[in-house]
Amino acid sequence: VSITSKDKNITIYLEIPDHLELITDFKLLSIILMNILTNSLKFSHPGMSIRINILIDKNLLYIQVKDTGKGMSKAKLATIFDSNLNHSEEGTYGEKGSGFGLPFCYEMIQSLDG
Repeated sequence: VSITSKDKNITIYLEIPDHLELITDFKLLSIILMNILTNSLKFSHPGMSIRINILIDKNLLYIQVKDTGKGMSKAKLATIFDSNLNHSEEGTYGEKGSGFGLPFCYEMIQSLDG
């Protein structure tokens, strides 16, 4: 079962600079962003918000996703990108996951020189 922003009444705000040009693998970047957004939805409480900001600094592009989710412990955060460990955790509506999404995103971002 897939939970959407509408199901949880979560507002998504998107801030993109004017005249943004990005040369990248669009399909791969889309997969990364959808996975991160899905995680934000999964762990956010109903009625909250998610902000996606695109920032440019010295020819570097930063994509920042901020949510008001339940967060994670420092111990879990320290190992979150270790693909050898399973980090599966239930979402705020009982959503299930594999625990491999963020490590997979990390590897895909590296393949884009991110």
